[in-house]
Amino acid sequence: SVEKDAAAKPIFHTHNRQVRLVRGDHSSELQRICECLQKASRFTEHAAKKTYIAKLCMAFLTGDMEEYKDSQRPWVHDHLTTVETVFGFVEPYRDPCGTKAEYEGIVGIENPEETAMLHRLCETADLFVKRLPWVESRRGDQSLGDFEELPVQRPGFYNDIRQEEGSKSIMISNRLDGTPMAGDSLALKLCEEKPGTFSKHRRHAYYLWVVFHELFGHGTGKLLREGADGTSNFSLENLPVSPLTGEPIDSWYRPGETFTGVFQDIATSVGECRAECIGAYLMSETDLLFLCGYTDHGSISPEDLEYNIYQQLAIAGIRGLENYSVEGESWSQAHSQVSTDAHSLRFKLTPANLRHILQCFKQSVWLRSVSLRLESTHAEIL
Repeated sequence: SVEKDAAAKPIFHTHNRQVRLVRGDHSSELQRICECLQKASRFTEHAAKKTYIAKLCMAFLTGDMEEYKDSQRPWVHDHLTTVETVFGFVEPYRDPCGTKAEYEGIVGIENPEETAMLHRLCETADLFVKRLPWVESRRGDQSLGDFEELPVQRPGFYNDIRQEEGSKSIMISNRLDGTPMAGDSLALKLCEEKPGTFSKHRRHAYYLWVVFHELFGHGTGKLLREGADGTSNFSLENLPVSPLTGEPIDSWYRPGETFTGVFQDIATSVGECRAECIGAYLMSETDLLFLCGYTDHGSISPEDLEYNIYQQLAIAGIRGLENYSVEGESWSQAHSQVSTDAHSLRFKLTPANLRHILQCFKQSVWLRSVSLRLESTHAEIL
């Protein structure tokens, strides 16, 4: 925060231990950020944007998390914008414990043509949501689902903001060219059955997968929860049926429980696993791909895209081993845990395929130790 404490202040006690906080880290940097945000506020007549900026500045000045959360409420509801921003300590993906967020500062300009296509998907979303493999297909409570493309990763939110206000998805389109799969020599060795085909289809398939990941993966579903006043967002007399057992559900979020609190250090991985699997699942819906401009008569067909995305997912799962600590048996990145757990291990590898993959690994210094570990356990995988 900008404000500094002269002495540590106790903020939490447990088991005869005390947690104390001293505010003031990055004070000078946050002071400059606040000054720039206040100047930017003069150039908008939009009340929601002014509120967002004012609350954001107050959060940076004081370090008050409630002020920061209050800044996100108008942000979530602000869809009529051509300049989008994401500021603050937002995503905890890089923290091995999944709790400490890192600072992000992103400004993007809307791509009107791509955003129009994404809005068309939003308008027909209910048709495709009904095809997802759960019993009651519906969007999350107040999940707004508006989607825009910016030429500049979706920000994560605190659970109460998502539950009370909804969510907003942003895709930073020019980031796609910076993904590990872009120009990946390992991927080319494994996936180029016909010269040029994997490279030709890669970006198209990845782009749509990210769209479906965000719109349908993060933007659908419902957290069944019960409030402190005894009310719930579902019928306690007529309980929903579990798609896993075919029986009425016997558990839901009780008062005070949140998604992060229940799943703890794997919460971000669980959320991303759900979104990534849904995104891949919908790549087989040809009419959805038609809506995005890919037909059987085009140079890239829906079948090409479906095949390519599963090639990419297989490679991503293996690449995810970069972020796995063998000693600690833990992951340092939520998406990597998702990629490996959800995708790689579901592929039915033949001995020949596995040997081919391991041979490619040996040519990569950073995966030699992993390849040796896989060689010793490949029978278990198969």
